[in-house]
Amino acid sequence: MELRTPVMAGCCLLTFLLNSIVSAQTGPGSQPTRYQAQYTRIYFDDIESFAPTLGAGFVLDTAGTLTSDPSEVISGGYSIKASYFGSSSYTSYLHTDPAIIPLTPNHAYRVMFSYRILVTPNQGFLVSFYSLTGGAAGSFLPGFTITGASGDTGTATLTNTLGPYNDYRAQWNIAGTGAIAINDIQITDAATGTAIATEDCEESAPVAGPGLQLQNAAAVVTDPALVIGGKASVRLENYGILTTNPSAWSLAANTTYIVEFQYRILNAGSADYALSLWLQPAGATYSSSTNVNFSALLKNAPVSGTFSSGALTAGAASYVLDISASSDSDVVVDNIAIFRQDAVPSGNQPAAWSKLATKPYPRLGKYSLGTSFGQALAGGLAEGPPLRVPVDQVESRLAFADVILGAEIDMATWTPDEVRRLRQMNPDVVILPYRAAFEEPVGFFAAPTTSNTSLDYQFLQGIPDSWYLRDSKGNYAPEPAYPESRLMNISPYCPVVNGQTYISYLLDWLNHVVSPSGVWDGVFFDDLFGRTNIQMANNSNPALIDADYNRNGVRDETPAWISDMTRSAAIGMLQQFWNSNGDMQLVVGNAGPLPELGLASYVNGYVFECMTAGWNSSVWQPSSPATLSLAGWRTEFEAYRTMQTNTRPPRINVLEGCGGGGFATHAGQGYSAPTATDIQNHRFSMGTALLSDGFYWYDLHGNLSAPLWFDEFSVDSTGTAVEDRSKKGYLGQALSDAIELTDAGTVMWQEGFEGTLPPSLSANPSSAVSITHVAGEVISGTGSLVFSNPDHTQPASVTASTNPSAVPLAAGSTYLLVFDWYSTGKFCRHWTRGSRFTCVVLAASRWIVSAFLELCREIRERCGFHLPSRRLGTGRSGLAFGAAAGKWPLTTFSFTAAVWVPGGGISRTGLCW
Repeated sequence: MELRTPVMAGCCLLTFLLNSIVSAQTGPGSQPTRYQAQYTRIYFDDIESFAPTLGAGFVLDTAGTLTSDPSEVISGGYSIKASYFGSSSYTSYLHTDPAIIPLTPNHAYRVMFSYRILVTPNQGFLVSFYSLTGGAAGSFLPGFTITGASGDTGTATLTNTLGPYNDYRAQWNIAGTGAIAINDIQITDAATGTAIATEDCEESAPVAGPGLQLQNAAAVVTDPALVIGGKASVRLENYGILTTNPSAWSLAANTTYIVEFQYRILNAGSADYALSLWLQPAGATYSSSTNVNFSALLKNAPVSGTFSSGALTAGAASYVLDISASSDSDVVVDNIAIFRQDAVPSGNQPAAWSKLATKPYPRLGKYSLGTSFGQALAGGLAEGPPLRVPVDQVESRLAFADVILGAEIDMATWTPDEVRRLRQMNPDVVILPYRAAFEEPVGFFAAPTTSNTSLDYQFLQGIPDSWYLRDSKGNYAPEPAYPESRLMNISPYCPVVNGQTYISYLLDWLNHVVSPSGVWDGVFFDDLFGRTNIQMANNSNPALIDADYNRNGVRDETPAWISDMTRSAAIGMLQQFWNSNGDMQLVVGNAGPLPELGLASYVNGYVFECMTAGWNSSVWQPSSPATLSLAGWRTEFEAYRTMQTNTRPPRINVLEGCGGGGFATHAGQGYSAPTATDIQNHRFSMGTALLSDGFYWYDLHGNLSAPLWFDEFSVDSTGTAVEDRSKKGYLGQALSDAIELTDAGTVMWQEGFEGTLPPSLSANPSSAVSITHVAGEVISGTGSLVFSNPDHTQPASVTASTNPSAVPLAAGSTYLLVFDWYSTGKFCRHWTRGSRFTCVVLAASRWIVSAFLELCREIRERCGFHLPSRRLGTGRSGLAFGAAAGKWPLTTFSFTAAVWVPGGGISRTGLCW
């Protein structure tokens, strides 16, 4: 391709910078390495250990333990020990449970116990009768404070008449700092002297192991009606917390941990979650800014099952994990395991990759944005209402996919448990995270309010303002459909900041931050165009487009130049990615319903996003009656076959069918159950996928939709559709390639352009259409038809139309037009016009290309005719259309250089819908 000399010089500089980065990453002669996540269980507790414990109704808090040290025990084998030396005040170490030891309102009670001061307190040790309800109302009873020096012993007595609240409990606190041992506790009715509760610390019962602690209303239960397994489980209610014990072991900084446990929901509560989980720095009090949040157990989860959640810790020296009930939830948990996730280097591809080519049919691939937790919380990001579907259902259906594309990169640090669960359900699944190729969604990423790590936000923060694309007035170049996003300057004019441009910064981040997590199989590039980004304002109008890539404040970039530059940047970026990673990472792109054929050899595949839009107008225009196009379907199908031939192995081309209820660009409230029309469209698009070896899924509203299961996904041996992943692949392997059943049709008109412009064609303007006999310009034979329009700055069209007297086209018939072609200069858009169809073609400069059959959509539909960007080849293109009687254009091109058409013909064909 040709670019202006300054551009070529900049391009060489960019190539040098990227090559320098690659050399720094891999080193001279080094072998590319990939990473694989590995999970090591570092803790497990089944709550089956027997140990000294307190009797029913007495609960140890954070600062309380049982001690058997003879120098600390008051009587018997054990005593309660309280110890605290932090900065907080009135730290609780023991309390009674009002549900087990109820205290009558407005009644007098006495509490007595023996004590030994172990470390002199700075403020004393307090015992009191306390009501949460009364405390909230500002009502507190006087307590008794023990003071003295280390070694002092005695008996403490407190008598109080309670207030009008029914949730009083006896409460023991360390007012400041110090340590004390207590024993022989007795609570009596002050009026009658009757003992209503005693504690001598000599009982033995199932307990949580030394690595866990129970706080607030958390308790070990042995009731068979409550226990999940074995003899005991932990019950969490009324803000009861199960926490790791930092004195026994700790969770390290900058490390990914996943907790897994069995659960039974007795009461989901009124909040969205039945259990919340978080990490907080050891020794610190609860603070949302320093906590690292885990995904919660949502209230719509199955009433029992296995739950897991995880995250990457931040920079504190050590962390404790807390699992807490809400104010009114009640959940039993058991078999608690904690895993550390490590990234292990490997010099081999995962075995799952080689299996992709031999997967039995149907092969499934889901383009799914967001996280499983986010989908469940929203009830389907495109559908709603909130909590309509549980996480288990989202993931169970997602795990049917052989390939999952579009996962949030932040899942690696924020919800790594989701990737682990998906791979547990489907060990061979290939998962590629989402990354916009040359745009930055600045409005979608905000600074975390917790200490959770957002890789996407960190990447955003590292982008200098000078890398964003501006218009000639200095404003950010807009994306009208996605105002939250900004286009990036990917041209050779992008300024070098700290030794990097945007593309080199992106590659460096992918290679050194994203890939080393070990949870991904590569990367999914959205909007990976080999032409002008269609999200750019006025992207095809040379009179209006305003993208100041060269940063000179002048609107001098044309759509043709931008298209050439974008393709060059995309190819350069992909080449550098492969140079760094070899075949150890996968790359899949997305450019909408039709892929970028010119980038096929640089990627493993493309998503055909909402490919049903190619033949069904209702996908983009849900409010209008659906118009179906045979030609549009054939366009998608031929592109699909071309990608299956030309992409890198393993080939991952994913056909996404979409419903007619409208494509969701942002979270919304679309319908959530497939209609009869959806079922029909699904079966037709799935049948299309089965005509080759790609992957398929159907979404009601595009990539924001929660995953659905359809009958055709899994069928048992009796022919019954069952939602069972083990029954997937029931169709087995294809016995042959797809065979087109219709014949080639009857040739209606054929022309080789060996002489002058034939009378069967008329030109407009006549000066722009000619026949060339120049040897270097003719494709075959002695002549070729030439369309020429060298003006880069204004939209224009050049037309060669068939004359109805020479080429009669009958109404209600289908015709196929085939011609060879190549271009010799820059051009940005080609139009094929007729009174009933419009076809848009995007290409670039000085291409000699292999062709791809293009079939335009009928009835005012717009299609993307992407010409493959291969040099040193010829092209053959086809156009199928339905005709009314009369004059129809052969083809119409709007371009900025010249196209040669050496020969063509129209056949009446039997293509069928």
